[in-house]
Amino acid sequence: MQMRRHGSYLCAAVLLGTSLTIPAVGLNAQTTGAATVVKPPGNYTEGIILSMQVGSHHWHLDMSYDRPISTMQEYVQDGETGQNWSEMITLVTLKNHPEVSTAKYIGGIVQSFRAICAKVEILDLVTKTETDSLRQSVGLPASYQTVSALMQCDDPKPSSNPAIHVKKHEVVWFKGIQGWLTAYIVQRAWHSDDIGPDSILGSEKTRSEWREALDQITIAGLPDDKRSDLSNGNAGK
Repeated sequence: MQMRRHGSYLCAAVLLGTSLTIPAVGLNAQTTGAATVVKPPGNYTEGIILSMQVGSHHWHLDMSYDRPISTMQEYVQDGETGQNWSEMITLVTLKNHPEVSTAKYIGGIVQSFRAICAKVEILDLVTKTETDSLRQSVGLPASYQTVSALMQCDDPKPSSNPAIHVKKHEVVWFKGIQGWLTAYIVQRAWHSDDIGPDSILGSEKTRSEWREALDQITIAGLPDDKRSDLSNGNAGK
């Protein structure tokens, strides 16, 4: 298990013995969104698309990490930093490892917190089949599997790292995506010493907003030889 430098145990990641990064360029990268693109040797491109406008919050990239088999980006809300944050979104892309089970990957992270937190509870767990509309538009198999899990950690142990300020309540909502070229894990974390009435733990409305934002994180992939079909208006023909 490797800890990242930022101030939360929930910013830890079990990454097959490594950590990660992603360039914020590619499919549908706009001022309100970022896309991570996987381009292995060959003729296919795949990306994960994550909006940088989540509810009333706008997010910015704080840190990036690159390792031999994975990449990671950390986003915090405008006005916050990686050392002083209330919520953080972490995007992990494994490099060309579609065989990795995101359910087991997330399960490994949850298990690691059972040794750190006085109490760990899974508040929500959903597996789904989703559709890549880009692949579907050119008549390719388009269904892919996802898993999401909302974890609450209460009273974590103090960290030996003085840069990590551990708070009483920490929450992370994971989404694992099984792509065709690789696997992706998104984490949205929150921590506080108090459970406010509008927090993820205190408000069903806030929890529904988080769930909706998670559902909107998708992937898009297309063989290079199909791009001309899409641009020429022949999608799905």
